[in-house]
Amino acid sequence: MAALESIGNSLVAVWKVSRGKLFGIGASACVTLMFTCVKYTKVTPLVAFFYRCTGAFLVLLCISIFSCGYGLFRQLSSHWKLLLLRSLCDGSAAGCFYWSMAFFPLTELGFLLQTQAVFTMIVAFIILREKPTLFQLGCALGAMTGAFLVIQPPVFGFAEKKISDDLSEETADSSGIRFYFGVAVFLSGMISFAFGGTLMRMISLSGQIHWAVAAMLQAFVGCMFSLLALSLSGSLHLLFTVCAINVKLAFIFIVLFSMGLQFCFFFSLKYEKITLLPILLTTQVVFMPIADFALYHTLPNFNPLHYSGFLLILLSVLSLFVAKHLAVTSQERDNKKAKKSAIVLEDIEGSEHSKTST
Repeated sequence: MAALESIGNSLVAVWKVSRGKLFGIGASACVTLMFTCVKYTKVTPLVAFFYRCTGAFLVLLCISIFSCGYGLFRQLSSHWKLLLLRSLCDGSAAGCFYWSMAFFPLTELGFLLQTQAVFTMIVAFIILREKPTLFQLGCALGAMTGAFLVIQPPVFGFAEKKISDDLSEETADSSGIRFYFGVAVFLSGMISFAFGGTLMRMISLSGQIHWAVAAMLQAFVGCMFSLLALSLSGSLHLLFTVCAINVKLAFIFIVLFSMGLQFCFFFSLKYEKITLLPILLTTQVVFMPIADFALYHTLPNFNPLHYSGFLLILLSVLSLFVAKHLAVTSQERDNKKAKKSAIVLEDIEGSEHSKTST
């Protein structure tokens, strides 16, 4: 029994140290699964984004009412400015990322998304004064390099990828006005994501807002953004062309993974600095081939650079776990030494006091 109790205490200690990072990896897995389902539907990305946000909003509204009761209105009235600003940033960021799929091949877009670490670290330093350490910057650089080796974007001279690998069947033209418009959409999404994540960090640390309430407002704003984008592009009629049963089932899974993403995102930022989250999100390029294999029972033709990239990402993320564990262990050791020193000092003072009194 003593051995089992010791193992249980060790697992609890590991969970407390690593839970923020585990939630971050969970968010990465949910992102991968969500985009895999979108890829399976073969619909326009903004249409998928609309149904994702609409379904998530309705489910999260029910969860918020059930979990918070009348407290829901108190949370909304007390923190509506912060919640609305975060929802606008995060909802528009997600919409821009979905919209970007119509302008870039998935491989190039996947690499560009890994640069979010740079934007996030800059915004987090400006607003929260969270300065990354040199070790964290090294892990971020290693993870981004690994993502580059895995994705191998053609724009950097790698072999061209087939357009059929895209989430959308639309053309991924990389010239003229369309290209620059796509770049503007993508950069807008990156900046919005950095601000939205920083604001979510403030919300999660406050301890006064339920995760479902924050996610619900984000889904509502995302729904409005997708309607606006579809209207501007003249594609609003595409919302009424989704008829196949398998596509509708895929949308249900997209909604579930979307809520899982928001849940993991919220608690990852509650327990870890936001500067670590983009590093953890690079693991999605490791999950991508696993998800593709589960859905299509096929794997891409990997070369040595792919495996080097996988290894580099895993080593970068694993280094964060090890570094945090060593830091906590060292701090606990110092605390124990300080307590022992304090006890010894009290004993010495007590003995001197007793000698003086006698």
